[in-house]
Amino acid sequence: MHRAPKTNEKPNNQHRPAFREDDIMTQPPTKPNRQSPPRDDRPAQRPDSSIDRPGQPANQADDRPGQAGPTDQPAPFVHETAIVELGATLGPGTKVWHFCHVMGGARIGPSCIFGQNVFMGDVQVGAGCKVQNNVSLYNGVLLEDHVFVGPSAVFTNVRTPRAHVSRHDEYQHTVVRKGCTIGANATIVCGVTLNEYAFVGAGSVVTHDVPAHAMVYGAPARQAGWSCRCGEILNLPVQIGSQTSANSESIIATCTRCGDRYRLTGSTLTLERDGTKR
Repeated sequence: MHRAPKTNEKPNNQHRPAFREDDIMTQPPTKPNRQSPPRDDRPAQRPDSSIDRPGQPANQADDRPGQAGPTDQPAPFVHETAIVELGATLGPGTKVWHFCHVMGGARIGPSCIFGQNVFMGDVQVGAGCKVQNNVSLYNGVLLEDHVFVGPSAVFTNVRTPRAHVSRHDEYQHTVVRKGCTIGANATIVCGVTLNEYAFVGAGSVVTHDVPAHAMVYGAPARQAGWSCRCGEILNLPVQIGSQTSANSESIIATCTRCGDRYRLTGSTLTLERDGTKR
């Protein structure tokens, strides 16, 4: 049945009052306006001013031309997706990338780089270290200066873990000395020391201490040669003669890349001369 329009209804052709310019909607009337307010990229104030967020240098007193800040070193950088707990210390120039988690007891030196998804417990890391994606540094791990840790390398801190047994007071220490390289997917079982400039091949399982400059690989890892400070493999045998031999026979080898010269005596490698090509 057709219903006659009410007398107080406005005809369809009647014009509505004109909008003011500031009344015009930016979204169709049937959809709510979900437009976000302009984003402020400045980081929120943090109790630890030594930690920087993208685009906002920390510890900079005055950025006007000719005005120097309190330090000439760049501030640490923390990606907006990373978590840095209160109490953690990051050195100047250190970069913490996507989805990293740094616990409050971590002590990180200057000029380090931590790739995506790195976890750092209450650990100590020296200067100039590079830790690639998906590495976890658990309590008890110490990295000295200029250590390279390849992607998905694994550190442990308990030798005999059980899910139902608490061993928090039994964490063992793992020490990685200056200049070491740990290849991708290698496993470093806790309680060992990798001495200066040791080189651990990808996928290796290290269960014992590694001598300085030794190159090891395999599962379990065994020594297969010697590496220079620059990473080149030296043309040397693993050892000369017997471990108990009294003679002082030795071999000299020079790195073809950097010019470092080494002397191998028995199963000990020592640096004789700093190369001129470094």
